Amino acid sequence: MLTPPLLSVENLTIAFPGKTGDSIVVDGVSFALNRGETVGVVGESGSGKSMTALSILRLIPEPGRVTGGTIALDGESILALTEKALRRVRGGRIAMIFQDPMTSLNPVFTIGEQIAEAVRLHRAEEGLTGKAAWDEAVNALRRVHIAEPERRAKQFPHELSGGMRQRVMIAMALACRPDVLLADEPTTALDVTVQAQILSLIRELQREIGMAVLLITHDLAVVAETCDRVIVLYAGKVMEMADAQSLFDDPKHPYTQGLLASLPENAPQGATRLTYIKGQPPTNPGKITGCPFRARCPKVIPGVCEKPLPTVQLEPGRMIRCHLFTESGNTEASHAER
Repeated sequence: MLTPPLLSVENLTIAFPGKTGDSIVVDGVSFALNRGETVGVVGESGSGKSMTALSILRLIPEPGRVTGGTIALDGESILALTEKALRRVRGGRIAMIFQDPMTSLNPVFTIGEQIAEAVRLHRAEEGLTGKAAWDEAVNALRRVHIAEPERRAKQFPHELSGGMRQRVMIAMALACRPDVLLADEPTTALDVTVQAQILSLIRELQREIGMAVLLITHDLAVVAETCDRVIVLYAGKVMEMADAQSLFDDPKHPYTQGLLASLPENAPQGATRLTYIKGQPPTNPGKITGCPFRARCPKVIPGVCEKPLPTVQLEPGRMIRCHLFTESGNTEASHAER
């Protein structure tokens, strides 16, 4: 009997109201996250990566809302939880490292107080209250390689550098030993050495407690090094999903190919400029019929790519949404149009 996934997202749709109707920013996204697994989410800015992560904790900024789909943790619907039940999940079972630490930390409390508060809320049954919670907060800062953690714990967010604030957010997320970690660009403000230390710490905690990680990043090198599977988002849609090695060795979707070709190490020999994907992502992809990438795609098929976008299962665990794999005579691929 197959073990059910720890976190399951099915046909998730997120929209923001506008003067001419809803603007769909996430459109039919589906994926599963298993215990101990790291899944990378990649794509250009505006592809729906952060909105997907925020929806899991019901933190989509108003007036945005989930208009379709389901989100389940251990089979229990997150969208159906009461606010009281949701508070136990947030920071406890599911923790998130936000993209901007300065706006995520409270400026009027010390960083030690903020971490200790999270520990008291979610680990009180372990006896971590009062001074024990404070000591755990200091230890959390030490684990993310902040020097003089006892002194730093008494400082306020504005007294720390951007990189140190980012490490504080990581310490706060990991201090509660969550089942799921949503990491939105967790190492952006960190130098390469500290980045490696943080990623090593996350892997260590995964081995220790079976934590699952959803890693959102623009750094494809980090994805290649740390992720088991990869989800490629474009205009709010999953365009390709595969295990990391297969995706990097043999990318199928033209968009995925474009992302990988833009890496400096993949530049043609003797090239003086980096390769890039021409054009810009659509501003309201929900109003586009057919493939939203077709205006930028070097392999577009006129008269075909305007049709509803197919979902093609290339092999177990590997999915692509592209007309090339239904019009090229690939009879082994089973597909269903949405």
